[in-house]
Amino acid sequence: MNPFSYRIFFLGLVSIFCSCTKQKTLHQDFTLKINKRVRISTGSSLLNIKFSDLVQDSRCPPETYCAWEGKAIIALEINDSTVTLGDTSMVYDYGTHQIQLKSVEYPSKRTFGKERHCTITLRVD
Repeated sequence: MNPFSYRIFFLGLVSIFCSCTKQKTLHQDFTLKINKRVRISTGSSLLNIKFSDLVQDSRCPPETYCAWEGKAIIALEINDSTVTLGDTSMVYDYGTHQIQLKSVEYPSKRTFGKERHCTITLRVD
């Protein structure tokens, strides 16, 4: 391989591994992990959404009894705005669209409450 071919091959690999933004569509549930982004085409514009923070998760851990059910609050970066969901509302109106927090989950009981293991499910209508 000549040096030019190596450069093309390397750039191709970099573009594959660095494509951290997923493309999604309206009216479908999708998941995001912490600090990951998604891009949604709304026809006339793009929504760029990033799961930026697990602000609080005071919910009862799996297989335990709690007197208070608690709540999960997350922060999203939507284009140039930062919003929270889960405190007083599970739905955020952004222009003509609604962004709904459907769930906040962890892969196991052991990882419950640990931000780096958190996955959220959202829907944009």
